[in-house]
Amino acid sequence: MTDAPLIRSAAIELCRARWAIGALLPEGTKVNVGAVRGGDTERLMEQLKKSKLG
Repeated sequence: MTDAPLIRSAAIELCRARWAIGALLPEGTKVNVGAVRGGDTERLMEQLKKSKLG
């Protein structure tokens, strides 16, 4: 089992310059929002794994 909370749902808006990410944690009612540089899949996965985007 992992230390990080699981994400209930996530949304990703993709464009060339920037990818916006929104994630809702199981215990939360507020969507955590963040962004990474467009095309940076490694950073995107890091953000989703951490599930603390803001």
